[in-house]
Amino acid sequence: MSDCTVLDTPVVLSTPRIYFSDFFDVSRNTIDEYGAFDISLINDIPLFVDPFLIYKNEKYKSLHLEIVKYLLFLQDNAKPNISDEELEQWFMFNEVKQNWFGFSVDGNNGSGLSYDFAIKLNNTIKKVFEKFGSKENSQTVHIEKFCLFQDKIGKDKISDFTTNIIKDYLLKYTEDFAKENIDPKYCKNYQIKKAYFDYQSKKWISKNYFLPAHPFYPNDMDGYVILSPIDLLTKDDTWICKNDITKSHKQYKKVLNHISDTSFSKEVSNFYEKEMLTVSGDRSKYHKMVMHDLINKYPSYLDYYISYKTERIGELEASQLIKKRVFNVKSLFLDNGSYLVSDLVNYDFFNKYVSNIDELREKTLILKNILDKNCQSLFIKDKPITNAKEINMLFNILLKSNNSLDKNIKLKDIFDVKLGTNIYLDKYLYNRKKDGIVNVVMIICYSLKKSASIRDMLNKLNISDENIIIVEAVKTKLK
Repeated sequence: MSDCTVLDTPVVLSTPRIYFSDFFDVSRNTIDEYGAFDISLINDIPLFVDPFLIYKNEKYKSLHLEIVKYLLFLQDNAKPNISDEELEQWFMFNEVKQNWFGFSVDGNNGSGLSYDFAIKLNNTIKKVFEKFGSKENSQTVHIEKFCLFQDKIGKDKISDFTTNIIKDYLLKYTEDFAKENIDPKYCKNYQIKKAYFDYQSKKWISKNYFLPAHPFYPNDMDGYVILSPIDLLTKDDTWICKNDITKSHKQYKKVLNHISDTSFSKEVSNFYEKEMLTVSGDRSKYHKMVMHDLINKYPSYLDYYISYKTERIGELEASQLIKKRVFNVKSLFLDNGSYLVSDLVNYDFFNKYVSNIDELREKTLILKNILDKNCQSLFIKDKPITNAKEINMLFNILLKSNNSLDKNIKLKDIFDVKLGTNIYLDKYLYNRKKDGIVNVVMIICYSLKKSASIRDMLNKLNISDENIIIVEAVKTKLK
């Protein structure tokens, strides 16, 4: 277990390039004033486009209508015997990785909208939007309804679909910013495939744009960068999602009270109460099972759920929650990240090249000692950050900055972050020893009591591992 090293005498270095603002020599204030998010060009940041935020904002009305128009096109052209060519052309999309949003802990590659997604959408879109084109209108149609019908169709897929449909807008949004604020030497002309859809030819059309060129991929036809408006972004889940509709009895009651058809409301209530009568044990766990059965039996319940989520009260709840979520991401990855950089740059951190585990451990120990001395970067509004994956993503950005990681190394294979409060930590440590795992793992502890308990745990398991690095992120630590 690596516990403490003495920091070398500070060596003042130039700040490494991490963010869009760094790479393209434009101030973060300028990006903020434009309404965009200052993305990292090293690793994904855990945000994504939420179609609900397009729907609720009047300035994006044309984008919502474009999404609805394309859904109507898909509904009209969906069929049991659809050809592979039509499926690929209309229903399948690559991830728009150039916006640098997603949940990859190492880089920015995601899976996109696969063949499985395309098949499911083709087979169910007529059922999902059965009134589409008749009683339903553009204000009641939401692509999120598709994920309510399907398992394993989550936020990433819905966001990928939405981003592809509005890609022309995002590209022009970025192009306008680049022409106004970025030195042309940092930009190139790109011909972007599937930029917009031509309904007459029923084909996606390529289009040329003048865009910022990622310096790591200067000759790559997909090496451009896309900026996104911050008011289209959210975190954790879309506002309308399957996790939300099944999450609690309280949520069920809110939707039930929103149902205007009293006979339907009573039928739904009777079904729910009858199913719950058989419950013994964890009612909250059984509630989710009952809700899945309820939705399958009464698919119209989804329409009332969506109506509840999109009415004024729902919009106010969404606005408050999403602002908080995005604030937390911006605080961690931009504010706290920049704060950490200003400390690390003084200790030759960004000039330390990593080509093996030993070099990674030594570099990580610098980060550990900085955080032991000043842990403010692991707090937001004086509350500790408790999402280990997001801390991992931030640390990955720092560890890879300045091209300091061997190109043959994937950090996800040799580096991890755990919280000291993880209830499965003892099992992880036991299996780590049993299986001979040698990656570097940082264990974040927010109290001296917790760090002491981790050391006791390691002693009881007879583990002496220099690649286990304990961080004491304790604000009230005695000097």
